[in-house]
Amino acid sequence: MAVAHARGVKKASQSTLAARKAEMNLYRQRRANKKGEAAAREEPSLEDEEEGKKEEEKITAEDEVEFSSMSELASVSYEARARGVRNGTFLGSALKLCPELVTVPYDFAGYQEVARTLYDTVAAVTLEVQAVSCDEMIADVTEVLDALKVC
Repeated sequence: MAVAHARGVKKASQSTLAARKAEMNLYRQRRANKKGEAAAREEPSLEDEEEGKKEEEKITAEDEVEFSSMSELASVSYEARARGVRNGTFLGSALKLCPELVTVPYDFAGYQEVARTLYDTVAAVTLEVQAVSCDEMIADVTEVLDALKVC
């Protein structure tokens, strides 16, 4: 199971799949060049890009799964992690690793309700709170601990 904007694989046009595949291939090539994993350290030439376009125009069934969705996974279950899926993985790539992956949508209203409860609970003890995210904060409870003679 994974949390994502997308709800699964949708049929994309051949031109959309080709564009996504070309973009991902260029990203992988540039990433490899930065890491020193590729033999050539130069940016691809126009001839290389034209040759790459011919190669990228061939969309396989595997490409249809991988590039059908560029939605990133925000949270991944332990079962999916065991198959190699991680937070931030594109849905299409995740489905290649874990074809039975089920996505659930974000629940922003639920997150807001829980965050408000969390912050209200901490604010009842101290107002020395610095918000980090909806579920993280830094709270100075020194005065509370001193008053309770805990430390």
